[in-house]
Amino acid sequence: MTDKQRLKFQSMQYEAAKEARRGNSFAYLSDGQLQLLFDKGYDYHKFDNDKTEIRSSDICKDIVNSLRKNKAHFARIVVNPCYNIRGFQSYSILKKKRK
Repeated sequence: MTDKQRLKFQSMQYEAAKEARRGNSFAYLSDGQLQLLFDKGYDYHKFDNDKTEIRSSDICKDIVNSLRKNKAHFARIVVNPCYNIRGFQSYSILKKKRK
């Protein structure tokens, strides 16, 4: 293997490892941070079942992308941890209409 081939292979490995480490950067908001967002005009998004939280992060990502489409809303996903059940998380979407 030549030096050029080795460099290409190592850069490919680096990019693959970087992509594998990429995760979700959803915020765990405290009461104070949540209140700051409400003061800025954010509100909970209502899902199809009239609830404000859901267990699927993939559904939340799709909804946030549709809300952000055409720059109609500011939207973000936040995590609502359940302290009684280990490993259980639910997700909510906070949105604000763009002016």
